[in-house]
Amino acid sequence: MIANNILNSQRGEVDWNKMKQMAENLYSSWAVIELDLHALNVKPEEILQFSNDLKASVMQIEKEDKTNSLITLANSYATLARVIDEYETNTMTKQVSYTKANIINAYAILETNRWEDCANFLQEAENRFNQVVNDVSIGVNQQAEINKVYVLIKEMQESVKLQDISLFYINYKNGMQTLDSIG
Repeated sequence: MIANNILNSQRGEVDWNKMKQMAENLYSSWAVIELDLHALNVKPEEILQFSNDLKASVMQIEKEDKTNSLITLANSYATLARVIDEYETNTMTKQVSYTKANIINAYAILETNRWEDCANFLQEAENRFNQVVNDVSIGVNQQAEINKVYVLIKEMQESVKLQDISLFYINYKNGMQTLDSIG
């Protein structure tokens, strides 16, 4: 049995075949998704921006360029957060999507040693997530998960101060899994 965790993993290895297949599947579905977004009255310029982000991501994945693939995918997620903001009425869902977008952007630029930019994205993630933390309408059942995410964002910020990529990745993985469970 081999441990499958962050400290034992080979971060540099990417399953490009899997990435290409996923990118092609998403790109093939884009026309239908685009129609759905128009039906939700999402601004055409946001739909076009996501389309451009998606194309850029597909091109970088095709080239097997890890750094630029991460950046273009992060840009896609940032556009997705703006799209969600346009049609979603639930404030928590909106702020969680912006929080995720900022954390993903921090992740995308981490290996480029742009520590200050990474810290800025994490600060914006904290600012967005503070709106969730301070939401008095949140039930007791979700409060523990929300507190966990807040602590993990602070831990990511600390790992950036220490410039420790492994600690960041551990907290990133746990934080994103918990964010997925709350919204």
